[in-house]
Amino acid sequence: MKQKTIKKIITIQEKCLYSNNISKIIFYPLNAYNGIYINNNKIIVDNINKSNKYYTTISNIKLTEHLLSALYYLGINNLYIECNNNEIPIMDGASKKFIELFKENIYEFPYKSEIFKINKKLTFKINEEENKDLNHKKSERFIEIDEGLFEIKCLVEFPYSGTQQYTLKRLEDYETEISSIKTHMNIEFYNYCVQHHNLNKTLKDSIFIYDENTKFEGNELVKHKILDIVGDLNL
Repeated sequence: MKQKTIKKIITIQEKCLYSNNISKIIFYPLNAYNGIYINNNKIIVDNINKSNKYYTTISNIKLTEHLLSALYYLGINNLYIECNNNEIPIMDGASKKFIELFKENIYEFPYKSEIFKINKKLTFKINEEENKDLNHKKSERFIEIDEGLFEIKCLVEFPYSGTQQYTLKRLEDYETEISSIKTHMNIEFYNYCVQHHNLNKTLKDSIFIYDENTKFEGNELVKHKILDIVGDLNL
């Protein structure tokens, strides 16, 4: 795997889901071995803002996970991201639009990336407390990353859907299997976000909103959770 950046400066202006604003994002190429930055903050674990559990916030820039997921899949590991707002635009609610933005503009350096090999199985269990107002039952989310290879197993349980489980066995399958799966909210959580978090109602098409009448395909909720996990691997 080689060090990668982008060939040219890329600029977008798109609507944000939570701030009801339009964010202008400028992506700048960086030299090899610099890493990824958002507004002078390097994408590392130490810069995670843990004040909200529903999206990934780097320093004060929220909803970074879909962008970071696309960058991880494409192997872009040197990039400066300038954001004039406190939120990354929602785009299509997934990572497909970000992939399309960068895919034909990747510059590959002749330098190898440092590769860390996982030598034991990693298992993460997240206990969710009950929240009757949001129709969120007490539950346990399960993520497993196997040793020696790229394979992400994820099991989740959300309102109305029951348990969903999926395994992404190869990163090469990410674009076709994962990248177009939109972020999701049960109807109670959506209404809560509109009322308390200034969620932009004009962007409903970027969200999969579901209730007791929704017919699920079977794994769309867990697939989006894997999309988020891939983004967080950049950390």
